[in-house]
Amino acid sequence: MEVAQEVSVSFETDLPEELRVPSDTILVPGNLSRRGLSEIVNQLLELDPPRPFDFLVDEEFLRVTLARFLQKSNRTAETVLRVKYVLALGKPVSQDLDVQDDWISDLSLPSANQGHGVIVSSCYDGFIRFLNPVLQSEEETEGPAGPCEVVGQFQPSSRDLCAVQALDVWTLDDAAEVFEVVAAMSSGEVVVSAVSAPSASSDTKEEERQKAPPEMVIRRAFHGRAHGDSAEAVGVSPDLSILASGAADGSLLLWSNPLQDGVGSLPPLSDTGGTEAAESSRGKKRGASELGATQSLPSHASPLAPRASIQHDCHSLGVSSLLWAKGGCQLASASLDQTVRVWDAITASLVVALPCSRPALYLAAPLSHDVLCTSHDDGSIRIWDLRRGGMGADAGETGEVKGFPRKSLGSSGPIAGLQPSSRSILQSQLPAHRRAAPQVHFNPQKDEQLASVSHDGTLKIFDIRAKGLPLQSVAVGGEEEEGASAGREAPKVLCCRWTEDGSGIVTGDSEGKVRIHRLDSGG
Repeated sequence: MEVAQEVSVSFETDLPEELRVPSDTILVPGNLSRRGLSEIVNQLLELDPPRPFDFLVDEEFLRVTLARFLQKSNRTAETVLRVKYVLALGKPVSQDLDVQDDWISDLSLPSANQGHGVIVSSCYDGFIRFLNPVLQSEEETEGPAGPCEVVGQFQPSSRDLCAVQALDVWTLDDAAEVFEVVAAMSSGEVVVSAVSAPSASSDTKEEERQKAPPEMVIRRAFHGRAHGDSAEAVGVSPDLSILASGAADGSLLLWSNPLQDGVGSLPPLSDTGGTEAAESSRGKKRGASELGATQSLPSHASPLAPRASIQHDCHSLGVSSLLWAKGGCQLASASLDQTVRVWDAITASLVVALPCSRPALYLAAPLSHDVLCTSHDDGSIRIWDLRRGGMGADAGETGEVKGFPRKSLGSSGPIAGLQPSSRSILQSQLPAHRRAAPQVHFNPQKDEQLASVSHDGTLKIFDIRAKGLPLQSVAVGGEEEEGASAGREAPKVLCCRWTEDGSGIVTGDSEGKVRIHRLDSGG
């Protein structure tokens, strides 16, 4: 097919009126790509200074010239391309928020807090810390660290050398600032705590608070020890009624949430438990073999027993991540055994298994739950379209998995896994990172946008319509710290979370640093 010298385009956008150009068809050179198209839109809008735009055709980002796009899509030069433009994503501005004594294992931003609200971080030293960031302007981010108020911290387990592997945090009472914290511990425990911030003391200087953060007030605590190995993942159902946990031995447990009705006006417990014992345990990543397994539960803790154990069709290797469907009836689990499995949370039975071909480290879904996303040990990210069939009739006559929509091909009988013809459910694979990608998360405000972090020291932001190319990439340790010239390896980035308003991404790494990366959508 002959390469088009000129291409007919018609621009459209969802941006505000002042950023809209006429929708008339115009002729533009066929060798233009997104940079040249951005210059045209800026000229039509007479913008000064100019703003960068990005472009979509057929709901996919344009990453080739217009002529090449026509060629690849088998269209003639007479075709009028409807080109949608959006503000391009600028380079994120990074700011250090906190430094802790060990690797940051997980992060949570309680959903009731808007925008840049409280940030909860867990650490391999056994502590969970609550942060209240005070954000700097772009001009102020030249310094080594930004200001951050440490609201408080607590140690969910009193066992020596017991690391917090993962956590999930919810707001129980906005007015009283009471939080439910569910922690997966390297001892195999699942710890459920209701905590609130300590009362502020006017006599305590900020410098002293930073050196010795105050203890969070523990109002209720429940400890469950049912896993035979380190608990690696936890998740709370959307209605807060059920807790799920997964362990390094592949086991999955379901628990009734003892705090689903809140804590009301219950007074704080007198024993905050375990702080002194943990002081000597800081400074290195903990393993399950180092646990003080003979220690008793803290005096303030109540026992917690699982309501169900998934025995059949469970994972053969460790569970690395859990994700609840938005309806709360089903649960997805990712595992090092190279599968993702969807479970019926009511019957504790397997619904479907997705073969991944690589150990799966994390699971994420946008708010629409139309797709699943997995991150893997080789740095790749896979997007699974659960609407695209091949899963059999176990889901009912409509082939619908509650919270995870999909079509049925009409097969019958029980499902032990996907049929070969159903591999089309794998929508795309992104070669995102050079090393393991431990977490990936969707933007809560934009279903198509996701962030991933890696042991290669990078944070990358993708749009699943962009065919694998990141919108932005950030060297989390700083550009000058990457490579041999720095004399050391870049920090492993272990976890990430979007702020609820989608304007920033919080990361935690192997240097014990919690950072926030604020996004700039085209200035």
